[in-house]
Amino acid sequence: MKKLLITIILLTGISIFYSAHGQRVMGVLIGGTNLTHVEGDDVFGFRKIGLNAGAAAVVPFGDKWTFTIETIYSQKGSYHKEGGRGMDYRYRHDYNHYKLALNYVEVPVLLHYIDHTGIISTTPE
Repeated sequence: MKKLLITIILLTGISIFYSAHGQRVMGVLIGGTNLTHVEGDDVFGFRKIGLNAGAAAVVPFGDKWTFTIETIYSQKGSYHKEGGRGMDYRYRHDYNHYKLALNYVEVPVLLHYIDHTGIISTTPE
């Protein structure tokens, strides 16, 4: 399965860049925050604030297609401060303060199709 996915990505990339004679590459900076929680850790609510930052490269080819690759750093997890609300007290806990920090690096690869005659037309009537 992994080899098939890598093969499809490589063939798509080769076919895109093969027909991309002197294309322009646009850069994008990505920034924001996450509010997350982890299911099953007896802490409820979106209380963990994390960073979401990265960069992307966008390669348009043809009139209707665009290829995008991104690298995004994302902080996720769960948080509960001592004495605060947010714990499931039906269960016995040996802690009052809880912090779970998860750090991810995600690399999504996207292929976009742009429909200029879609539901909302951009051409004036």
